[in-house]
Amino acid sequence: MYRAYIAYNNPFNTDMLKKILTRVDYAIMRQPMGEFEWVMLEEGWLDKGTIYLYDKPSEAFDGKTTNESRIRNLYSIFRKPYGPYRLFVRNKRISTLTEETQ
Repeated sequence: MYRAYIAYNNPFNTDMLKKILTRVDYAIMRQPMGEFEWVMLEEGWLDKGTIYLYDKPSEAFDGKTTNESRIRNLYSIFRKPYGPYRLFVRNKRISTLTEETQ
């Protein structure tokens, strides 16, 4: 199940992460992760690497402002807005299949 977390006056912290981790077997998180990565590893999660949704990363800003870049910035249309992500897998799965999910 996927649900994007949007923090409105309630920033995401490691205590909230630990509560969520008890209910899932997989976690996909944006990079860079900072202290969240250490929490995942301390809780016994395996780092399965980085996931890229594109063949190449987006091009860095070259210092030249064009009409295209102005329009993209004005309407927040980013070239490649997704990723990279880190995949973590629980060392021992906790979820079980039920008759309804098989």
